[in-house]
Amino acid sequence: MEINIAAATEAIAAAHPDRDALVSASGVRSWQEVSERTRRLAAVLGAAGLGLHAVVGPSASVSPHDHVALYLHNGPEYLEGMLGAWKARAASFNVNYRYVAAELRYLL
Repeated sequence: MEINIAAATEAIAAAHPDRDALVSASGVRSWQEVSERTRRLAAVLGAAGLGLHAVVGPSASVSPHDHVALYLHNGPEYLEGMLGAWKARAASFNVNYRYVAAELRYLL
């Protein structure tokens, strides 16, 4: 059994599907809803070929994961984006929506 945050949230959703998982100004999502939404995102990322790949060579500085940029305003979708990326075995990173063109070029 794999132990990580994505697996832990799936276990919580299985045990308590109707409990509140995300509460925000835009509404409330249950653990079941969050689990379904993040699984769908993981499936889309996986279908696009994103996820975990074998590291070639001995370099520890090379990430074996594809990276997924989360270019979002603060909100529940940010957490769902992180969880969906993790479920796809990809690594998410934040892209501030206030970044200007030069900052986006450097980061992306």
